[in-house]
Amino acid sequence: DGSVTINADHDAEELTILRTVVASGTTSPPIPAPLDVPRLVELLGAPAGTDLRGMASGLGLDYGSVVRAIYYLCEQQAVNAKFMIEQPNVSELLGRAPREGRAESEL
Repeated sequence: DGSVTINADHDAEELTILRTVVASGTTSPPIPAPLDVPRLVELLGAPAGTDLRGMASGLGLDYGSVVRAIYYLCEQQAVNAKFMIEQPNVSELLGRAPREGRAESEL
């Protein structure tokens, strides 16, 4: 939706993020971000704010925006990770197996 731009040079040790408030068009200064996927997800999804050093502690993105950002980073091979969506297991697809045996008596 244009609210986040993530960039890095080819051999960069970290990413650079620009956070844009779409409604107002204001953009943050460049925010350094880790290449480590779990820490990147934490930064993207944590409530927007800064730490005691004035560094961004979170960007306040919603779940869908975080997933979309990670998907694009994986597709562009910007991070060393494979994007996988959880697949349903057999019982989720087919439902529970029917009980075998005779029906219980109502007496």
